[in-house]
Amino acid sequence: MGRAYKELDAQYKQWLQEDVVYIISPEERTAFLQLSTSEEREQFIEQFWLRRSSNPDLPENDFKEEHYRRIAYANEHFASGIPGWRTDRGRIYIIWGPADEVESHPTGGTYDRPMDEGGGSTTTYPWETWRYRYLEGLGNNVILEFVDPSGSGEYHLTMDPSEKDALLHVPGAGLSNCDTHYRDVQRQAPGRCNATSYSDCSEVGITAIITQRHEHRMRQSAHQLVRIF
Repeated sequence: MGRAYKELDAQYKQWLQEDVVYIISPEERTAFLQLSTSEEREQFIEQFWLRRSSNPDLPENDFKEEHYRRIAYANEHFASGIPGWRTDRGRIYIIWGPADEVESHPTGGTYDRPMDEGGGSTTTYPWETWRYRYLEGLGNNVILEFVDPSGSGEYHLTMDPSEKDALLHVPGAGLSNCDTHYRDVQRQAPGRCNATSYSDCSEVGITAIITQRHEHRMRQSAHQLVRIF
């Protein structure tokens, strides 16, 4: 198939590797590469869009128009040294369209963690969360988080809520409620707990529900990401 791709005209390479790269099925891609003439390829492309149209009898293909609108939007809003359609946000937007809710923090800043992330305040890199009420194949209330730790504008999809924490590796800074409590216990009773962090210390008396909820969210996010990619 590699040879067949190399022999394609530039317009068909672009169609395959850019225009429909996220929505074409493996079977369709294989079938397209087996075609030998431009006429066959044009017929294939026409049928490709017709199969996805909500009303194939109409002269204008609503699915095709919306798909190219999404590509244009991704290129305009998500480009960051690479074309917007190639970014994680662009990919998600092209596949599923605009999220039902977007929480955007383009400059990062002070962040009060929810309790399922350990509580406490810290400073973050730029980040966004997208919430979809429903996505076919993924279910209800799908939340995706994107982080830009380099400050370059290239947000990447992450399954780890702590990745947006700009102070994560700064000793004594941006501590969660859990870590603050652990530190206070160590100060009041040196040597009482031999753990290296709050989550390792069973004597501090704070419920493990926080950790369990965080782990549940991580597993849920990981499961979603595997199904996305």
